[in-house]
Amino acid sequence: MDIKSELATPFLKGAKENGVDHMVNFIGCDINCLKEHIPHSSQDLVIFNPPHYEGNRGKNYSNDQRKIARAYGENLYENYAAAVKYLLKNRGHFYTVIAPVNFTEWLMEFKKYNLIVKNVKAVYGKSENARLLLIHGIKNANTGFLRFEKPLFLNHQSR
Repeated sequence: MDIKSELATPFLKGAKENGVDHMVNFIGCDINCLKEHIPHSSQDLVIFNPPHYEGNRGKNYSNDQRKIARAYGENLYENYAAAVKYLLKNRGHFYTVIAPVNFTEWLMEFKKYNLIVKNVKAVYGKSENARLLLIHGIKNANTGFLRFEKPLFLNHQSR
């Protein structure tokens, strides 16, 4: 599922090249319309890459495609957490990549929807601060046992 419908062609081409075209489907719509396309509690696994920033909060983007990919309107965290809860079966897993500056907001929203974060891996680029966080969680899991994994360094020599 992606808000940018024009990604259907490369998605389907990649699926065919990898021999999984009979197992996947592309849905071009906003996260808020998923209930029209996917049944409740029907997924064992949800992988998502949400926009990293709320719209009108911080950086402005002159390129509309970049703005769509990087910024979201109101209720970013709530809309995505609600969608993940809606999609997942009980004890289903989710994976996402988020900006570290929003980690607290994501944790609070995931907890509100009983999406329990189990693993966090920081990803570093050229700066000394983490650029991304890779998150793994489980719907309706027990709280506790949060594991911070060994960080991943991009564009660096091994540390």
